[in-house]
Amino acid sequence: MTQDKPTSKSFSLERLWLKAIHAENSSLLGLLRLVTLWPMSLVYRLGFAISKSLAPKPLNLSVSLITVGGVTVGGAGKTPFVALVARELQKSGKKVGIVCSGYGRANNIELVENGSALLLRPVADTGDEPRELAEMFPDMCFAISKSKRNAVKTLSDKGAVDVAVDVIVVDDGFQTRGLKPDLAITLIDSNSTVADFRLLPFGRLREPLTALKRSDIVVFTKLDSPASEPAGWIQDAVSAAYDGIVLKSAMETKLVQALPALSPGDTLTDASSRLTEPAILVSGLADNAGFRKTAQALEIQCLGMIEFPDHFDYDANSVAAILSEIEAVAAKAIVTTGKDWVKLREFSWNVPVWIIKVRSELDQKERFATLLKEATQIANSDSV
Repeated sequence: MTQDKPTSKSFSLERLWLKAIHAENSSLLGLLRLVTLWPMSLVYRLGFAISKSLAPKPLNLSVSLITVGGVTVGGAGKTPFVALVARELQKSGKKVGIVCSGYGRANNIELVENGSALLLRPVADTGDEPRELAEMFPDMCFAISKSKRNAVKTLSDKGAVDVAVDVIVVDDGFQTRGLKPDLAITLIDSNSTVADFRLLPFGRLREPLTALKRSDIVVFTKLDSPASEPAGWIQDAVSAAYDGIVLKSAMETKLVQALPALSPGDTLTDASSRLTEPAILVSGLADNAGFRKTAQALEIQCLGMIEFPDHFDYDANSVAAILSEIEAVAAKAIVTTGKDWVKLREFSWNVPVWIIKVRSELDQKERFATLLKEATQIANSDSV
């Protein structure tokens, strides 16, 4: 049984929009999509072209710059891939800085701090994705700002941070104008459909697929394994627009338990035993369905699922709804995401909470490491 609980009007409208773009052309919803969303996509295309022509000149940086982004709205696995890039750079001895927008946070102040300092702040200040990354990399420097371009500029100023960085990774930076990355990595969700590959709002494309020409690497994400192949049509669509380096990635999952004596501020334990008790799923993602699929693959005994909008700000009412559902279905545990846990950990729970942690796993690890090394070496030598 899956129990979906929309929590806002915008969430309901988002669901309706997703249903519309995937509806059969002959259906009523499909006809409404053609009449309403297709003309709107033409307006979007015009607006996009205008904004592109007004883009500021690229920044002249003294550090290397890597962007990780996507061409569609929704979850393509950007945060785990940013973590993969940061981890590889750190292993090679680079001093890494990470730029995030902090989308969904209540406080829009610009922050430039080490991860350890961010962990002392409420999630309302940092946003959920930067907080999750800060827990992985407490020694790295972060810049969080609505303007990623300004954040890059601040972080590249060696006097702006305690520890100077020599490479900056921009989370969701493919559409950020005024940046000229030394390596542009673009992620494509392998679970995309033909309908997704239409321009917003007729589909989920942020810009035409021809934009992939700006990429140095395209990565198919969310495959069952790094050795798997995306559907033939999606490979053909990408090949028609892009003839560069293509890699594949899958999500490596691990189920970890929060400390059994749950109280605000508790952290994860490294113990990774099998969850045998029946549980409910709780997630606030762009791809809640993908989280459900992951839980099924881990053979979690699921009694229901409560879905929230992406970057949902949990409060007393939503927590009460979760607790009520736990009691109603007699669940013995909660299973959630790392992104949601950084917010849910602020509340007390009457059952154990388990977290599905994910890591991106590439098919050509050595080649990717070489590409990162080459991009950062070239950039650093050019700036000398």
